[in-house]
Amino acid sequence: MSTEIISDSASRFKILEDRVRQTSRIGQTKPTAEMEDEFKALMDRMDDVYQIAYNRHTLVMDCPDRIGHRDG
Repeated sequence: MSTEIISDSASRFKILEDRVRQTSRIGQTKPTAEMEDEFKALMDRMDDVYQIAYNRHTLVMDCPDRIGHRDG
């Protein structure tokens, strides 16, 4: 896996981590249903980021010559 892929994934996860933290703080003043909707939306985005990271990793491992990654 390239450092570019790792860096991009780490950045996406950090942004979502910050948003979850903000939602938990701000959400204390909101109705439970509204807070749950916001949290679910963030978790859906987290799942998307996981999928992107997984697909990129799979692409690099399956096509090392086209990506410029070589083992050994």
